[in-house]
Amino acid sequence: MSRGGGAAHGSSSNSIVRKKFVIGGYTAGNPFDALIVGCYDGASLKFVAKVRSGFVPRVRREVFQRLEGLETKKCPFTNLRRTGGRNGR
Repeated sequence: MSRGGGAAHGSSSNSIVRKKFVIGGYTAGNPFDALIVGCYDGASLKFVAKVRSGFVPRVRREVFQRLEGLETKKCPFTNLRRTGGRNGR
């Protein structure tokens, strides 16, 4: 096997999968603990992960200000029950 995981005969194929993620909610915190993100599968928004890292206090406040007022009562994810988080539109 060659360096980098390619085939022994020198040809290799790299593929990159790109997905667009949507913020569908957040969990309560100061001002939030984590963003709840998903991606569309056809017309259905599917939960993918909670994102906690990478938010310095200033960025947390800025993101939270953009999310305020977008709250809905219904969970936007088709594969996730509401578990105490705040739902977005």
